Amino acid sequence: MSWSRRFERPIATGKGKPLVTLRDAMGWLAKIPKDQHKRPDIQLAAQLVTHAAEQGGIVLMAEIAVRHVVNRGKAPPSSGPLRRKAKKYRLVR
Repeated sequence: MSWSRRFERPIATGKGKPLVTLRDAMGWLAKIPKDQHKRPDIQLAAQLVTHAAEQGGIVLMAEIAVRHVVNRGKAPPSSGPLRRKAKKYRLVR
């Protein structure tokens, strides 16, 4: 397959340009400090990116793994309440 395969949505890293292709993601993962390379989530992301590029693996799985590494340590976005309150009705007799 190809290292130029694209993610469905670009991954914002917070610094620099977003990660658009598998090549961008592997380059970003390679820049992580060496002492963190043994972390399971980083190893899994690198493995999935490599598998998607070289053996035709699922790009979405690689994208999810890279997003997990990029967003580690950050609080999840608060989206407010998931449901709207139900409308109250009065019974008229």
